[in-house]
Amino acid sequence: MSATPAKAHELKRTFGWIGAICWVLIVPVKAVRAFSPAIGSTAIDIAPSLLGPGGLLFVILSSERRFARLTLAQATSVAGAIALALEFVQLLPRPAPLASVWYTFDWLDVAATLVSVSVGALVAGLLSRRHRPVASMRPPPDAPAHSNRRR
Repeated sequence: MSATPAKAHELKRTFGWIGAICWVLIVPVKAVRAFSPAIGSTAIDIAPSLLGPGGLLFVILSSERRFARLTLAQATSVAGAIALALEFVQLLPRPAPLASVWYTFDWLDVAATLVSVSVGALVAGLLSRRHRPVASMRPPPDAPAHSNRRR
């Protein structure tokens, strides 16, 4: 049973906000890494990989157009593929203008990407389940009453 259009729109809006918040939270983490190199904890290093792919999943799930018909599993696969591709593209040689840009490929980032997409899918599934209408246990008022007697 699908959610009512109003609830479905509300859920998509919620997904959009979660995705946007995840992406905006990457900015202070990047600022901390850029301006305070002494803070070199693993959590700070992998935080963008924890926030970005999950945010991408929620943005895809909030889509009203192109991605609107994707199931949760399909959206998770798309977000995971894009995020992993962005991690592995760092291994490719860069052209001269980008040669001086510092890229850091790390297997912890790959693991964090997988965790991020998995947790995002779990949260999205739980939120989707919460927004589904609950089927009533009572029969509709115009339904005939059931009798256990044989006819």
